[in-house]
Amino acid sequence: MRKISLIWILSFLAGSVLLVFQTVSSLIRTEGDVWDRLSLIDIIGEKYLSSLLSISWLGIGNIFEYIFTMSLFVLLFGIGVIFFVWDSIFGKK
Repeated sequence: MRKISLIWILSFLAGSVLLVFQTVSSLIRTEGDVWDRLSLIDIIGEKYLSSLLSISWLGIGNIFEYIFTMSLFVLLFGIGVIFFVWDSIFGKK
């Protein structure tokens, strides 16, 4: 198995696990839900990403803000799709 195949498979698997945890968490509704709408800003911290979010050149800060605030499972599925397409097109047959 090539590295690109492993990346998209693990990305889909991680996104699926996060989606299951968020679904179960929304059904149970306990105090201090960690899995509810988990994003990169929640994991890394906004104080560490503030320099990237403040870039104003060609709207790159808005793109970073969109990527860092989207749900993590959506981001992982998107990365998986990108690497799946890349593996399908450029992969050795």
